[in-house]
Amino acid sequence: MIFVGIAFIIVGLVLLLGTIIAVVGSEYFIISHRIYVKYGLIARHVYEIKNEWVTGVIIEQGFLGRLLNYGDLIISTPEQYSGSVIMRGVSDSMYVRTVVEDVLRRRREA
Repeated sequence: MIFVGIAFIIVGLVLLLGTIIAVVGSEYFIISHRIYVKYGLIARHVYEIKNEWVTGVIIEQGFLGRLLNYGDLIISTPEQYSGSVIMRGVSDSMYVRTVVEDVLRRRREA
């Protein structure tokens, strides 16, 4: 019986460590001409989206995300460029969506 408890603790620690590594290894930049999304600590995946390519910004929040005010931000582009890029675990995702839409609006007006 004690082995089951130890196994649960080990699985929980492994999941927590994986989440910490995913958060530390992710970087998101929103600037006037581009959106950069970088993933990974050892292997690196970088997505660069020009603002004129963005067709939509979507937020996904579960119950826990709504309680703790975080969510995933999905930036959609036409398929020929990159499909969609996900910013995972964004704190205050509603505000970040507003910032992205404001940057896109200013870019279109300029």
